[in-house]
Amino acid sequence: ACNGHSFLCGDKCIPVFLYKPLLGSFKMIDKLFWTFDHRWRHTSAEQKETLERQTAWGSLQDKEKVDLCSTHSGISINSIYPVKNYHTEITQDDGADVLILMALRDIVKTHRLKKHGHRRYPFVFCDIMGLEEDESAGIQTEDIASVLQGHISDGYIFNPLAPITLDNPKYNKDPHPCEKVQCLVSILPADSISRMSDRVIDKMKTIQQKAAQFGIPQVIVMTKVDKACQIVHQDLKKIYHSTKIKEKVKECSNKLGISLNSIYPVKNYHVEISQNPTADNLILMALRDIVNFANDYWRNCMLFEECSGEHKWAKIATGFSYVFTSEKDATLKDLERFRPSANELRILLHGPTGAGKSCFINSVQRILLGHNAIGALEQSTTSGASFTRTIKSHKLKKQGGGRFPFIFSDIMGLEPEDTRGILIEDIIKVLEGHISDGYIFNPLSAIPENDLKYNRSPNLNEKVHCLVSIIPADSISRMSDKVIHKMRTIRQKAALMDIPQVVVLTKVDNACQVVNEDLKKIYHSKKIKDKVEECSNKLGISLNCIYPVKNYHAEITQDADVDALILMALRDIINFANDYVDDVVTSY
Repeated sequence: ACNGHSFLCGDKCIPVFLYKPLLGSFKMIDKLFWTFDHRWRHTSAEQKETLERQTAWGSLQDKEKVDLCSTHSGISINSIYPVKNYHTEITQDDGADVLILMALRDIVKTHRLKKHGHRRYPFVFCDIMGLEEDESAGIQTEDIASVLQGHISDGYIFNPLAPITLDNPKYNKDPHPCEKVQCLVSILPADSISRMSDRVIDKMKTIQQKAAQFGIPQVIVMTKVDKACQIVHQDLKKIYHSTKIKEKVKECSNKLGISLNSIYPVKNYHVEISQNPTADNLILMALRDIVNFANDYWRNCMLFEECSGEHKWAKIATGFSYVFTSEKDATLKDLERFRPSANELRILLHGPTGAGKSCFINSVQRILLGHNAIGALEQSTTSGASFTRTIKSHKLKKQGGGRFPFIFSDIMGLEPEDTRGILIEDIIKVLEGHISDGYIFNPLSAIPENDLKYNRSPNLNEKVHCLVSIIPADSISRMSDKVIHKMRTIRQKAALMDIPQVVVLTKVDNACQVVNEDLKKIYHSKKIKDKVEECSNKLGISLNCIYPVKNYHAEITQDADVDALILMALRDIINFANDYVDDVVTSY
């Protein structure tokens, strides 16, 4: 498998490269005629099905929201880039790359997109540090030129002050053809292109010229069209009737010298949890042409190499909408038949004391068994010290006997005081698989390596495959800044290990009276939406990686609405964990 940005067509290898937030252009021959009275670009509702049939893709997303933070970490702001990318969506049958929620944007990262059936598409997207106006911030144009030529390997940490040196271990002096870029994609926000700095524009033009020298095809994907036009925000189908979007495309063309028909306006998925055919159609059109341009470039270069890979991925939906309980039986059957890529998937639950970690485990077990169950001991109030003192693994039972091939690890809660609650160092050791079941946490000191419960050489099954943060919706506004900082630190450590991360937002019934009276209204509730956004802002996590749920607490009978919300979260957590294992196994 090649380490570059490549697409395989038959026996030919074609690299494809995206860089965010901005990247070059490729002029196409076809002409586009613009009118105010007619559609200025033609698509059809049937195109989505045609494109999927031709290329077998599903929808992709490429939307980022930079949230500069971590003032307490002592790390330079210019060196911290928490982002949302494609792999952050809540999806039906989701195996998407939601995983890298806190990925650092100053590291070269390649994404091998997955198919259903645990295989990968034969093309790779490369994500890199963004351009900035300040010369001492953002990626150097020389580094982008080096990436285009395949000289910079995956994992290189960009230095905003100086380009990569030839003696750097990540410098590839003799790149293979499939390590080179074969299509350059610029990601531009439609709502702010008019305010883009002249310096950034000049940097982009310099990169375009470099790519043109290598003959690399270039396109632009214009995002955030819904923010640039209110009509499009209300009805995405009107995107090619919108004068505002047309003007944004023309402005982009004039600023960067890009052919109009090489600019693709799209709407990325952001907070949506259900599929939007119009959004899919727009993204698929862009994807189809990007891959075709890369393939044509490869053929023109007369290079014949093979690359391969695997990926499994997801369906998504539009709108803050409810997932009906009719999916419950199908989801339960899928979980019954589920066979992971490892012997067992390990999911770690962490969060503040009293958030409902043990209660969530018991709620999941109850749904899977179809009757009330107690597997993890719970405390009856949110006051006092953490009820859980040790690390305990819960192997969830099946109806009729046997156990599911996934494990929930429950640990001590986080507290604001440094002398209470679990230590950050211990949680990191749990992520790495170094702490065995039954270890009693000491709030005053981390586990020593000579402890009998310290595992010096953990295998893949003993490491954590997904990190789940449990946050109470009714008290997130009152959460201590110290606890928030601890959780951010843990998330950043997990991100460096590429461990997928989600948030389960509990106690939604306590946060909203309307939801308390009718749980079906959870995705119509402004209060719950506000809580999800507040959680996103505080923790730096994507909105569509936050799952609002209601745990079973005082109830003694099943509630189909409670089950549906928890199963939606569980299904995606399992898929994310399995994708992580797939990636680890594939990299060996």
